[in-house]
Amino acid sequence: MAGAEKYETKLERRGGKVRIDPAPASYAPRISQAQALAAFKTQALFPETARTWVADVQLGLFTDDETNFTGPAVYFSRPAWVIRYDNVPSELPRTGGTPSLASSPPSAAPNPDGRHVNILAFVDADTGQYLSAIEDPVDSK
Repeated sequence: MAGAEKYETKLERRGGKVRIDPAPASYAPRISQAQALAAFKTQALFPETARTWVADVQLGLFTDDETNFTGPAVYFSRPAWVIRYDNVPSELPRTGGTPSLASSPPSAAPNPDGRHVNILAFVDADTGQYLSAIEDPVDSK
């Protein structure tokens, strides 16, 4: 794992619909970075990425005001470990949109066109429950 333990500045994706704000300095998560990464890996959403790339795992307050494949998954300032992979080969088929993955994602398959993406996955910092993940093109905000 790389990076600092907590986000120090706000990070926004998808026009601000997915946001990570810094967690309060006094907040202490109940699960560790390693436990959060292990919880994400059990989802098997991006198996090659999780197996071969180093994740940046940081604590933040996760807000998701976006509808995903299983319906609305809205979280507001939820303490979460953010598992981040930058500029990695996509493992999802091209669908015409930008996928957002909740607990029941579409079937993942290697993407033969060589696209590179950024992946953000979110695991509840108190329960270890997988919350959601997004895959966006490298140049998206």
